[in-house]
Amino acid sequence: MGGDPIWEELQDQQDWSISGGVHMQISYTTPSTLHVRVCAGEALAAKGGDGTSSDTYVRVTLAGKYPVKSTKVVKNSLNPVWKETFDFEIPVQLLQTATVLLAVYHKKTLGSDDFLGEIRVPLGEFRHFHTIDNWFPLADLKHVARHRSEWGKGAMEQELREALVAHLSCSAPSLLFKSSENKQRVLRLSCPKIGQTARVVLGNGTFE
Repeated sequence: MGGDPIWEELQDQQDWSISGGVHMQISYTTPSTLHVRVCAGEALAAKGGDGTSSDTYVRVTLAGKYPVKSTKVVKNSLNPVWKETFDFEIPVQLLQTATVLLAVYHKKTLGSDDFLGEIRVPLGEFRHFHTIDNWFPLADLKHVARHRSEWGKGAMEQELREALVAHLSCSAPSLLFKSSENKQRVLRLSCPKIGQTARVVLGNGTFE
């Protein structure tokens, strides 16, 4: 494939079952405590039996091997107020590699709780002496990689890029391996969690 690759902009797939956002504050106290304050939600999806409200709570953690912490359940509200703070121990040297993960649920009496959306906040640009204080929109990030792989059919360069994104989002970079075919270097990527694979031939500057 000659010439420079053309990267296509991807459009998010709208999931109308997820709506609203969460007000969150993130701060840090040296030497090693990250504070995540879940303040409130707004315009959340209605999952209650009456179709006009939800019994909502939030689960919070950091990407990696960190505990999952939960807020109280606020009943009969699409604009819940939690005002709860959760602390995570993480050295300041690792702070900019961390990602805050937040998911909102509707509490059900029977069966699994309903998923209302999630938020991921990478802290790569975070400075420990500052405070993040924002409203964050909820999204269905669990399935976005699969949606994007469908949109990217027919563009091999885009498929490779999406496979790399999938590895990062699924924390599975170990599934990248190299081999040699006809004196060419071949990189293969596979991510079974979302059913994404890609293959690139290196050595002559072209993708296959």
